[in-house]
Amino acid sequence: MLVAIILVAKAIIAIVMVLGFVMNCFSKKAVEEFERLGYPSWFRHVTGVLEAIVAVAIFIPDWEIPGLVLGAIIMLAAVISLARFKEWLHGLPAFLIFILSVILIIQLQ
Repeated sequence: MLVAIILVAKAIIAIVMVLGFVMNCFSKKAVEEFERLGYPSWFRHVTGVLEAIVAVAIFIPDWEIPGLVLGAIIMLAAVISLARFKEWLHGLPAFLIFILSVILIIQLQ
């Protein structure tokens, strides 16, 4: 049962990361969002590629914890960026993925 729960949690994180990759690398909205938050345009590509790496790494046994840590860092950075502008609800999904990642890191150690 625990193995299935972990797999579902990893799948949720991977789906979010793949969506982040697609949106950050190919969406005009991401260009505007990163600019509004004060980040250079190229940073959205870096973020997107890192999200894609997380989506794959969390399913590779030797890379699952580093992948989850990277994903947690990305999500925490998103939460902090949005908190600077007091956009609490906008940051809630990233916060939940951050918490899920931390729970998995603890569980898998």
